[in-house]
Amino acid sequence: MRAEFSFAHFIPSKTASCRGVHGHSLTVVATFVSAESGFTESGEVLDRVEATNLLRDWLDENWNLAFLYLSDDFESTKIANGLQNGDDTNSTKLYALIWSPTFENLARYLGEVVLPSAFDSEDAPQVAKVELQEYGWTIASWVNLRTETP
Repeated sequence: MRAEFSFAHFIPSKTASCRGVHGHSLTVVATFVSAESGFTESGEVLDRVEATNLLRDWLDENWNLAFLYLSDDFESTKIANGLQNGDDTNSTKLYALIWSPTFENLARYLGEVVLPSAFDSEDAPQVAKVELQEYGWTIASWVNLRTETP
């Protein structure tokens, strides 16, 4: 499945390649695995349209056109508060993360937190891999090393 989103972020590290507040437009590509008992009636691991819509809805509600920041970093929180306090229309979208908002951690968050909760049933497919792409290039991947081979 594939979905796109745009966001701004700040990485609290003097050595990070992305310095200062800036933005990106990324494509998420997620891969799933399932035991044969978990296949849909048509023989698919999951209903791709439904799964893609779930991911797009989550991204639109939470990350698309949002400022992503590390929740326990003073400087990041200060920037987020400044963005919110300077917004008279209360339309600034903020999303506090438990890990620094690097590409790698965004892929990890989608793979470990977001996608598993979207498919929460006994026969649900498992997330095998999440890739983030920018300009058609894969820039970060998260692979579920705990995925059970069907």
